[in-house]
Amino acid sequence: MFTYGGDATLDGKINIDDYVKIDSGIASGLTGWANGDFNYDGKVNIDDYTTVIDANIGNQSGVFPTGGGIEGASSGVAAVPEPASISLLALGRYRGH
Repeated sequence: MFTYGGDATLDGKINIDDYVKIDSGIASGLTGWANGDFNYDGKVNIDDYTTVIDANIGNQSGVFPTGGGIEGASSGVAAVPEPASISLLALGRYRGH
């Protein structure tokens, strides 16, 4: 068996579960593959996002649903904001900015 670089849950695919693991790893200062240290440099940081998980999400085989609602769309990768950026946007709205 094999998996993709960035598959923190080792379920054979990169999905939201893997992004939750890396986000939790960076927020808690954890290390190790299961926590998002995909390049084995001893820390979870932006390098693990850009050079590993984000770089490999498009390498998966099969259809990756985009949720764009475009009928007849059969393949492609959607740009998905990282969960941490969504919370920052929400915080800005909450504070009235």
